[in-house]
Amino acid sequence: MARLLDIINNNKSLRQVYEYLELGFHTDDAHFIQSCLNSFQIDSTVLTSENLTSVRKFIADEMESQQYSKRDKAEMDNIISVYGSTFISVQSEELPERHIDAGWAIKFYECVRNTYVQDLQTLWSRILEIELKKPNTFFKRTLDVFFNADKFEIDWFYQITQFVFDKACIPEFVLTDNKFYPFNKFQTLVDAGFVNASLGGLSYPESFSIHLTSADLNIEVVKPPFGFGIYTLTDAGSQLFNLRSESNTEEYITKLKEIIEKSNTAKVTSVVHK
Repeated sequence: MARLLDIINNNKSLRQVYEYLELGFHTDDAHFIQSCLNSFQIDSTVLTSENLTSVRKFIADEMESQQYSKRDKAEMDNIISVYGSTFISVQSEELPERHIDAGWAIKFYECVRNTYVQDLQTLWSRILEIELKKPNTFFKRTLDVFFNADKFEIDWFYQITQFVFDKACIPEFVLTDNKFYPFNKFQTLVDAGFVNASLGGLSYPESFSIHLTSADLNIEVVKPPFGFGIYTLTDAGSQLFNLRSESNTEEYITKLKEIIEKSNTAKVTSVVHK
């Protein structure tokens, strides 16, 4: 049997996650969690989801015995759920050395502490995992956007990602007559900070490619310049898109090809499915 705190301290990657966690704690909470991790033992040095479930119950029981409030117990469970999942994800990874931005770490902690929906906790765990592997991936202000979004807004955003190309652009026709995506949902995504409200445009003087999640379209410009209207993702939207995106339907790919060729200034020379 090994104490969980020893397992964390003896694993460089786990220690990095714990350093992020420590920055969020006030003194009393830091002493409490350290005592719990020092008391809890497991029979392996590899952390599992079963271990995480047991740790959450152990800490909840300890808080109950010390008469913590229901709010304190719920917030601590949120914290252990998110950071614990990250422990499991990165324990065998070689993480890069980095200077921890205390402001980012504390902001992240505060967001996690007040996130009660399991699907959103999974999202936060994934954000920390990626930030550990590739520092400075997520802006501090992006954390605010994610935190202030409801789960349905995150779901609606992922619905629109099937229409995104080049990781940031949404063709104007997607919103025309609500055929591909309802405008009221789009407006909600604007209000949530995931999509820019203003319509812009792209112009191509020569041949180019459009990169979708499921396919690449190679396009020859016959009569330059060729262009069309687009909406764009915000920084927060682009960073959420990089976490996960939906596959493109054949209907959408066909319509995109049709729109491009309808102008008579460009033609799609090939569609390469991924």
